[in-house]
Amino acid sequence: MLIPLITSSAMAQSWLQGADMITARTDFSTSNIGDDIYVIGGFDLSGNTLDVVEVYNVKNNSWKSVAPLPQGLNHAAAASYDGKIYVVGGSISSEWIPTNYLFIYDPIKNQWTEGNPMPTPRGALNALFVNGTLYAIGGLDNAKSSNINEAYDPLTNKWISKPSMPTGRHHAASATVDNKIYITGGRAGSYALTNVNANEMYDTETEKWTAVEPMPSKRSGIAAAAINNSFFVFGGEDTIKTYSNNEEYDTQDDKWISQEPMPSSRHGLAAVSVDDRIFVIGGGPRPGLSVSQVNEIYTKKPWGLAQSQEINLIDNKHTWKPFVDATVSQNQSNLHMVVVTAHNDTMYNRAFLPVQINSTMNKSLILNLDYASQSARGNATFMAEIRDNSSEVTDNSSNKILWYNRLNNTNGQLSNETHTIPSNIVNRPVELRLYAITNGTGEHILAVKKASIMIH
Repeated sequence: MLIPLITSSAMAQSWLQGADMITARTDFSTSNIGDDIYVIGGFDLSGNTLDVVEVYNVKNNSWKSVAPLPQGLNHAAAASYDGKIYVVGGSISSEWIPTNYLFIYDPIKNQWTEGNPMPTPRGALNALFVNGTLYAIGGLDNAKSSNINEAYDPLTNKWISKPSMPTGRHHAASATVDNKIYITGGRAGSYALTNVNANEMYDTETEKWTAVEPMPSKRSGIAAAAINNSFFVFGGEDTIKTYSNNEEYDTQDDKWISQEPMPSSRHGLAAVSVDDRIFVIGGGPRPGLSVSQVNEIYTKKPWGLAQSQEINLIDNKHTWKPFVDATVSQNQSNLHMVVVTAHNDTMYNRAFLPVQINSTMNKSLILNLDYASQSARGNATFMAEIRDNSSEVTDNSSNKILWYNRLNNTNGQLSNETHTIPSNIVNRPVELRLYAITNGTGEHILAVKKASIMIH
């Protein structure tokens, strides 16, 4: 049976817990045939490249093993067509040597065959079927971001070139809606975590690319799946943390909507939609090589306006105050904290807001933060925290903390984050804190464009 996820935030059961995957892994490929989701290859915790293939049946909530890949692959891409799974590209080891393999799995025979190799070897690419054609787009090509778009016809077993993607990248997410391909996020450059938020649409009928509304957050190692006219982008990583973001792109209105975050943050994960549910499987809970067996199932809840409430924390009703070496300026839509330190002690510089949020709708709470941070001189650790307001303003101890999260140093670029926060912060005095924790001289800035709590 599927189990509702019970968390400190008392989620409104947008997320359910499915049976764990048999083999913990990351950077694998997935696709489904009907009610069966195939999880293929990837890395284990030791960095070994796997040939293991496991199948999850969404109706029975159960896993089984099937015939392994002919060759272990990590960072391959997979798509299904006409009752078969097509696996393309990837790497055969942790040395990032890309391949051009095309393996085809027949579930009736439980057998793999090899198709005509892809013209350009690539890993960390995207592969999607539209109208019987397999499109292999982007990826990592010998330590370079690729914008290559190559198409394979299963009937002729031949590849042809298609118009290149405008933004070369790898570790991106992809989805198809209405015969159009969307490539979102990912990394530009080589192996470095230079995340982008580009969102580009390829019309397979006109063979033209169009830049559409960028993703609110810059993430890579992400996964996406489509339901109706929207697709949802899950997880990701940067150099210091993994993400739990769940952002929906409405292809008809060309807009993004923050949805209920994943219960567990991960990168190198997979997302597969079956009917009206999205199965978000595996991946690493920490940046770099880490693995999991997690199987979390998302169903979008049709919240109406009367069923949700958004509290804006930056307006004329809420006054943020400075502490230690911080100075704070605030207007109707922005909050700026500037910290200038001239000593070598560890200092918990912050802007803080004493507040009480009263609501009878406390099923699920989501904190939305749009911010940019930068250290002009020296180093700082940026943090967001909610704590019991019974503590003194000078108190930095951990026993009063109700929730906290480390923020990125974005080098002045705007970043968007959504976090599920505990429901016990409602109907009680609490204190919100935004930190720049310093140890030495320096100058640091945290600019917040949006800070709000959504209550469902």
